[in-house]
Amino acid sequence: MENAPTVKSAKTKLLIAASYYAPAIGGLERYASEMAKVAHQANYEVVVVCSGNGASVTKESSDGIRIYRLPTQFMLSNTPVSLRWHSMIKGIIADEAPDIINVHMPVPYLTDLVIFASKGIPKVVTYHSGPMKKHLSLCTMVFTGSRRAMALRSAETARSAVMRSPIE
Repeated sequence: MENAPTVKSAKTKLLIAASYYAPAIGGLERYASEMAKVAHQANYEVVVVCSGNGASVTKESSDGIRIYRLPTQFMLSNTPVSLRWHSMIKGIIADEAPDIINVHMPVPYLTDLVIFASKGIPKVVTYHSGPMKKHLSLCTMVFTGSRRAMALRSAETARSAVMRSPIE
């Protein structure tokens, strides 16, 4: 059928965005993965958007959760980056039509793009860590300052925020 209207699921659709996601190992990854599983068990339709290692977007399903892994062009510190993600994310959001979005930070860029591409959709920002005190190069200080500013801006646009520890 041409131009058939999209049929909206009776379930609430939750889109979870995290720069890294299982099977990547870490606290944020485990937390986001467990959140996805619990939401699915609570009858939410769950979609995850995260970075990946492939040359193109890969879509997989694990335990009833759809996962989009976006191709990474390069790394900036611990941050996966692709200059093509904005259009990919806009397409995923348009196709999936989530009812609510949960982004997991502090790793910036992917989560910020999800926030900027999802105007009008309620958002929850989960911020997982506080500042790390260490000897910082000038480049790292600039990057850290911009990361904090982006995280605060993202938190301001969210309907609510979950802070695992304070943003400084």
